[in-house]
Amino acid sequence: MPNSATLPTQNVEQLKWLTGHWQGTYEGNPATETWAKAHNNTLIGTFQCTSSRGVRYVELLRIFPESEQLKLTILHLKEDLSSVLPTEISLEFKITEITESSFTALSPDPEFPNTMVYNLENDKIIGYTLIDDHRRDFYLTAIDINP
Repeated sequence: MPNSATLPTQNVEQLKWLTGHWQGTYEGNPATETWAKAHNNTLIGTFQCTSSRGVRYVELLRIFPESEQLKLTILHLKEDLSSVLPTEISLEFKITEITESSFTALSPDPEFPNTMVYNLENDKIIGYTLIDDHRRDFYLTAIDINP
């Protein structure tokens, strides 16, 4: 796989397989994720993780172009929709690898997930976040693909 310095111009069309409604688990807890194409070569998404006590957290997601590379931003919110972070900033990742059925995004911030990987296998997304050496897996099955 080429590194980010050798990648051709990226665009959200390369990630069209991501659009739709997905349901599954994150660290064993129920999770849902939804992605839709917005204007200006952008994907907008939401992620919700719940437990037996209710909503654990919600994330607002955006994939958009910057220069010739795609970026992923995540706003991580508590159950009451207040920011998890000390300030209402979003986490930023650079998408460094894209294939027909996967992508990898890296963040330079050491305090938050610094790697996110999505792999499409048939109608399932199998992925993980990585913070230092702690891996958190998620498994999502397509409920409604490319709405």
